[in-house]
Amino acid sequence: MLDFQPMSRISIFDNLVTNENSATELLCNAMRFDPLRRALLALFFSDECSMKVRDDDTDTQVSLDAGRPDLVVANDDVYAFIEVKVEEHCRLTGNQPGGYFNSLLSDKRPQRWLVFLVPSGWFYHSQLKESLTQLNDAHVGSGIQTRVVHWEAVLDVLEKTSIQNAALSPVLGEFTALFSSWFLPRSIMFTKDNVQTLFSKEFAVAFSDLLELIRQIGNTGRRLCKCSERAFGELYFKNDDGEYLLWVGFWPDFWKREGLPVAFGVKDDWPEWVQETFRRVYRFETRSFDGWTMGWVPQQELESSKPLERIWERISPVLQALASTKVRES
Repeated sequence: MLDFQPMSRISIFDNLVTNENSATELLCNAMRFDPLRRALLALFFSDECSMKVRDDDTDTQVSLDAGRPDLVVANDDVYAFIEVKVEEHCRLTGNQPGGYFNSLLSDKRPQRWLVFLVPSGWFYHSQLKESLTQLNDAHVGSGIQTRVVHWEAVLDVLEKTSIQNAALSPVLGEFTALFSSWFLPRSIMFTKDNVQTLFSKEFAVAFSDLLELIRQIGNTGRRLCKCSERAFGELYFKNDDGEYLLWVGFWPDFWKREGLPVAFGVKDDWPEWVQETFRRVYRFETRSFDGWTMGWVPQQELESSKPLERIWERISPVLQALASTKVRES
């Protein structure tokens, strides 16, 4: 077991709210507070609509014929869907937005809304806006209103509501701290040691070699399945159906906390068979980190004369099992 110092926690929701589903549940629970619910629903819908919704009118993951919106607001006057995205790379599903829009079309309540809550840097902004425009143009006079809201606007609402309601300030401060760490740029200040490291030629060489090593891992892994580099220094292995099988790369937050520059793992909301296969086949230690099950490359393997071969020996059984498991299931 490696020694490490846990990072200071940002809010009381750390390690509890870690992904889209848990963020949605937290948002829904927060609407129990009348001032916050009215302010959020005024942002998502309208002032008039916000006054017609009680705390028990909201629910999460309600099953429809056309999918399961993250958050549903429903009473005699209002029928609304809020789809929540917390990751910049999270795609639209086949029901988004068309299936949800059609579900609202079949309803006759006077206030019907379809809202997407997304990060400002979300990759699929243009795709969503084009789809919403086409739907609105095809159903002029339907009474359905659509909107795209950024998480930064939610943070503004949290801050203003906290200022205006002293009794809620402590708990809303925890909400703000959590979501600020997700969606606002982090304040950066370099220490003298940090700067000396950055200006070191040795660091430049080591980091360049690290990126090249990750690239070579990707080239080797492509013999087994598809691999894409979705972000700088990150590899995503997928099967032919587009399901994620394994992530490999360097994750700055994991590196800072654990002191481990090369890591790999599976996300907790990936298909259950992927998670089960990883845990069954990978025979070394793992750690839970920010909604992922993570393995890593030990220092001695990076120091070896053939680091790529050593790393491949570590992860190839997992990747082979993941690729072949899905073939057998299909």
